[in-house]
Amino acid sequence: MAIDHFFDDFYYVVRDQESSVTTFCLREAFKLLGFALDADKSQVPAEVAEVLGVCFNMQSLSSQKILMIQPRATRVVNLGVIIDSILQADAMPHAGAASLLGKFGFLCSTMFGKVGRSCTGPLRDYLKGEPASPLPPHVVMTLKLMKILVHVAKPRKCFVHDTRSPILLYTDASDVPERGCNRWIVGAVLIHNENLRYTHYIVPQTIIDRWLPKETHMGQLELLACPLALATWHDLLRSAAVLHFVDNDSAAAGLVRGFSPKRDSSAIIGDYWILAATHEIDIYIDRVESKSNISDGPSRLDFTLLETLKGHWTPPRIDFLAANSFSV
Repeated sequence: MAIDHFFDDFYYVVRDQESSVTTFCLREAFKLLGFALDADKSQVPAEVAEVLGVCFNMQSLSSQKILMIQPRATRVVNLGVIIDSILQADAMPHAGAASLLGKFGFLCSTMFGKVGRSCTGPLRDYLKGEPASPLPPHVVMTLKLMKILVHVAKPRKCFVHDTRSPILLYTDASDVPERGCNRWIVGAVLIHNENLRYTHYIVPQTIIDRWLPKETHMGQLELLACPLALATWHDLLRSAAVLHFVDNDSAAAGLVRGFSPKRDSSAIIGDYWILAATHEIDIYIDRVESKSNISDGPSRLDFTLLETLKGHWTPPRIDFLAANSFSV
């Protein structure tokens, strides 16, 4: 038997034709050891099984080698009830905020990629101060967004054996005051089926003004290039395996975590993962040295290298590591 446990909860994986006899043997083994199993909590193996409040859907396991993971419906309903009661009272004690963070964080582990984690920042900030009534507007918005995301987010996918060839994605940003109205630029390069594509975007002052005031916005710019790339090539990236290379440590770390302590950065990260989930893009995020980042050119309006490479690019074969098992 392939059996494991989480404290006093035991779960096992068996072939369908062996499920009855395996369950019988397990119960008899517990009897021999002097343990009585709770009949109300015991369930026989099934293709769609609920374990610790999580629904494991194995209906596509044999045909597509995909395991689907999603929250139990009652957990989603209960979270909505809690949020509605908080919004109606227009007040939230610290204990309630901490409990909500824990419940929502658990649900996030069953959602596609890192969807939802960007919602947690305002609640974490709320816990650092005094409880407020009425609730701050950004906290109210966060609560409403949390409720929406748990209802619309797609389930997490785990590939047992992923044979897809990965698409390579590079993103970068630059901030050069001497360029005047072209000061802030983000760029991206996509390599797919030996075809090389690139794009860039000159970031206007109106977007910079929406971010928290600081001397430089390189962190936010590096992040902005990421959802720009997913939005630009979403048709090519749909249901694809993607290796996304970023040369900024804080941006890469924020994307992997799914949130940032900086509210403006967290919003951009949230957009990135919503796009990834919407188009079911399985992403593995890693850091690349700046000198090896071929999207450096587009982020500086220099396309010489990329135009030279176009039509002569033969990327090395890379065996994709399932994103849901590593970075996500």
